[in-house]
Amino acid sequence: MAKAGGVVALVLGIVAGLFGLVMYYSCTATLLGHCFQYGYQSVGFLGMVFGGVLFVVGIVLLALPEKEPTRPVQYYPPPVAYFPPPQPRRQPPAPAQAPPQPSDQKFCPGCGNRYPAEYKVCPRDSTELKTVQ
Repeated sequence: MAKAGGVVALVLGIVAGLFGLVMYYSCTATLLGHCFQYGYQSVGFLGMVFGGVLFVVGIVLLALPEKEPTRPVQYYPPPVAYFPPPQPRRQPPAPAQAPPQPSDQKFCPGCGNRYPAEYKVCPRDSTELKTVQ
């Protein structure tokens, strides 16, 4: 596309520059074969400047490298965040249990109270006390 625009600008620049040159030197009044009035010098000057600018633009457009056509961008949906299922919480290991030792207390199966190891019967209901394990 830039190449075609460059050729058009180059041709139009040459034509406008030549037109401006002809207008610049066009004689509007002569006397005895000599021109003493150039009536279109300002228009001719503008035509030459415009033609020169178009000529330079055409050369620049022709010098630009051709771009390769780009492929359309393909849409990919954003990645879905994956969260693993929650793991059950781990319980700390149970402390090692000490081997059972003989207790220094006794309890009453009737009322549920505890008493020192030297008691044999419950003072409340006279029930025989059992050893606490």
